[in-house]
Amino acid sequence: MVEEKRVQVFGFVIMYNHILVIWRATNDQNRVKVQHAFMTYTAQTIIKDLKLHHTKVLPHFKVDAKDRTYQIWERNPLSVEIRSYDVLFQKLQYIHQKPVRAGICNVPEDYRFSSASFYVNDTSEWDFLEKWG
Repeated sequence: MVEEKRVQVFGFVIMYNHILVIWRATNDQNRVKVQHAFMTYTAQTIIKDLKLHHTKVLPHFKVDAKDRTYQIWERNPLSVEIRSYDVLFQKLQYIHQKPVRAGICNVPEDYRFSSASFYVNDTSEWDFLEKWG
């Protein structure tokens, strides 16, 4: 979605049971449609990976629904609008501290599946990140 210029991603953290992303829909992109596209694509990718590499885990995501066999994401994800740099900074601090609070690492920038090192060390293996501005 970044490559297609539909979103800008400013921060993220991937935890064992959820993901937090700070992003902005670009230009005339509808935020709700972009979020739905993100959730659909990532769910399909996760299910594909589970089918190939983790078949014993896959049944944990099985649901009795007319429109799907598996459910990865909650149906109504929490979405908070950010309108200032101060709020963005507070949200970045919050998400970057998640792995520390979970006992996974001692400092946020040591956690690989996060944008913390992008902000602390100005380095990142995640080429889709950009700074708010």
